[in-house]
Amino acid sequence: GGIDYTCHSKTQGEYAYNQDIQKNRSDIQYLEGSFKEVKLISEKLKSSQVFCLLKTKCEASKDSIIEAINKNQFSYIHISTHGLVDDKTGSNLDKYFTQNNNAQILLAKASENDDAALSAIEIINQDLSSKELVFISACNTGQGTYMSGFGNASVANAFKKAGAKKVIATLWPIPDDVT
Repeated sequence: GGIDYTCHSKTQGEYAYNQDIQKNRSDIQYLEGSFKEVKLISEKLKSSQVFCLLKTKCEASKDSIIEAINKNQFSYIHISTHGLVDDKTGSNLDKYFTQNNNAQILLAKASENDDAALSAIEIINQDLSSKELVFISACNTGQGTYMSGFGNASVANAFKKAGAKKVIATLWPIPDDVT
């Protein structure tokens, strides 16, 4: 949470916010409520002497989040950011496994070449069987295209398919200041 979406971008180049709208990375809204949310959680855990790893600002890149969720020492994952859904992808299962734009979580860029989105397909390829709970505080993370024999191709379902025992997600846009 509290992610600086313009990290490592010298040119502030175009970033595909969804297929219909091209947004400049500097226009992607910083979520002040997201920073307060993760800071408060971190402080409460630390005061209870529970070890936690807090990734904010430019530290919250896709690579650092994937590395953190793959650590077996963490049973609980809380991600607070923008959530994006491309509902124009269609219901073809091949598209889910070949395109990274079916459902995404927007993160900080780790480098100029980073697409800064953690897609459902990138999540599903992780072994998250040691995770008790994944809490996704972002818009539309439970939404996705239904695919026969596979289910809902959403970020939330990807965490479940990757092995997380419980996932909390949203089915609609959520206001940052109350999350």
